[in-house]
This record gives sequence, C-alpha cells and structure tokens, in this order.
Amino acid sequence: MSRKSKGRKKSGRKNNRDYEYDPVTKTHRMKPHIAQQRRAANARAKATAQADASKRQRELDRAEDQSPFQRALRRGIPIVNSHDLGPCCATVESLNNKNEAMLAELRGTKFRAIDPVTLRPEVLVIQHWFVRKHGRHMAHFRSFLKDQKVRTTG
Repeated sequence: MSRKSKGRKKSGRKNNRDYEYDPVTKTHRMKPHIAQQRRAANARAKATAQADASKRQRELDRAEDQSPFQRALRRGIPIVNSHDLGPCCATVESLNNKNEAMLAELRGTKFRAIDPVTLRPEVLVIQHWFVRKHGRHMAHFRSFLKDQKVRTTG
C-alpha cells in the first residue's frame, strides 16, 4: 500500500524553508517576509535594468552627437576623406597654418622639375612620401597651391 505523500512539491530553485503550510486552505504559501524580500529584489533588478537601458540609450545619443564627422558637418568644416574619423583641420585658421607649413616643407626639398619653357628647375615635385605623410590634407593643399599659383608636379 502506498502512502499519500504530504507536503509541498519542490520545483526549481525554491527552498522549502521559505514556505509554510496553511491548514485552512491545505496548501503551502510563501512566508510574508520572504515574499516581501523577493518583491523588493525584483523591483531593484527591474530598476537597475531600466537604468542600464536608459544609460545605454544616452550613450548612443551622445555618441551620435559627439561623432567627429557629425561635428565637422555641423560646423561646416571641409571633410577631405569620408573614411577619416574627423576633419583634417578643426578651424579655418589651423587649415591655413597647415597649408603654409606644408608649402614650406615642400619648398625645403631638393627635388625640382624643369620648366619646359624657361628650362629652369622651378616646378615643385610632390613626391609619394609627401602624399603619404600629408594624405588627409592633400585635397585642400592642392587647391591652396592653385590659388597661390605655385606650379607642381606629381
């Protein structure tokens, strides 16, 4: 003869000591202070999850606003290459200073091309190392050279 088993059936991670037997309803129910603790823990977890989600959303919004490319577009700074992370020069003044420095560096090199009309070495040669070194500035530098009427090759 089998005995009818009494008591609460365990399932999952629930602990038997957290429950008490109610003789009126003849069922097991969670002790009131344990239920309160679990409600508080669930509320804390929910609040933490909401705070993390709002923090992630703020970081995404800030990242979109703080992107160097977006800031440059908003300020009207010329973008040389779309693959760059930001503008090559932050302001027009720094752009002009960079152009002057690059021209001085280019004039400091010893390589010149010969002008076919005057047969004098008057044409500046832009070598491959110079283009690699100043690649992100070359777009505005070449237009600067045209404005200054500096003859170049390469």
